[in-house]
Amino acid sequence: MLELLRTFKPFQNLGPAALAAIEPHADSLRLPERRWLRRRGQPLTRNLFLVHGTVSVRGASGEQRVSARQTGGESLNELVGDDVEILTVTTVEVIAVDLARVRPILEGQRVAATPEVSVVDEWIHTLLEGPVMRWFPPRTWARLLRAGEARRVRQGDLVVGKGDTPEHIMVVGSGTAASGDTRFGPGDFFAEESALTKLPAANDVVMETDGVVVAFAARDVLELIGEYDAPDVDPPQRLELDRVSTAREEEALASLATGSPVAVRGGDAGRRLVVAARLMREGFTVV
Repeated sequence: MLELLRTFKPFQNLGPAALAAIEPHADSLRLPERRWLRRRGQPLTRNLFLVHGTVSVRGASGEQRVSARQTGGESLNELVGDDVEILTVTTVEVIAVDLARVRPILEGQRVAATPEVSVVDEWIHTLLEGPVMRWFPPRTWARLLRAGEARRVRQGDLVVGKGDTPEHIMVVGSGTAASGDTRFGPGDFFAEESALTKLPAANDVVMETDGVVVAFAARDVLELIGEYDAPDVDPPQRLELDRVSTAREEEALASLATGSPVAVRGGDAGRRLVVAARLMREGFTVV
């Protein structure tokens, strides 16, 4: 990865230490032909550097094809502008870098190491097998795991208070937490509805034991939802959140058939993820 980063214009003048600090914020993606790198109107939260292959760029002025050789080390973001969609023509290899997060490094500042979650922690398997994370492809949840901040907590600690609107979604790394009659063990997440939709928490969440809670910033999760590449073909059931008010949400969910997949579309990103998580907890397949 380091040798590839050196070939891209933003990083060509950086030394080994600076490149090593940027590497955790870079992902190597390999996509087959006819896969979306960006849909029309979808925000690009990372800079995409084309290493191999060709993409089709479609905008108001028509369609153009861009190969890795033509980029000259620039990111696709810089070359094609904002109001376009990008589709792979061939199998492509792309390096995606969150330039906003590495800006201090590019400007020569010394930065503290980003907290990282160890990939050997047992709770990760539970998290990835649970609702929400199964919705995303591996390249997406791999980014999220690197952004987790582990926090040591003690028995009796108040993790989320009733009425709070936390900025983070919490996952139990070790130990147990409780909210009323609900228990959360390793791999279980909580506070997602409050963090993503800004609704005050309905109950306190308190640690029952000493342990570790891993915090994921809501803004990071919302960025991942923006990158989610929804299937072109929808299943038989489709839930359009733009057409369902929050007051009628319960009625709409109750009308769905559990044996059939559901396409969840529309609405703001936070509400969409909260509804999808609820459906998956109830046994639905959500796409």
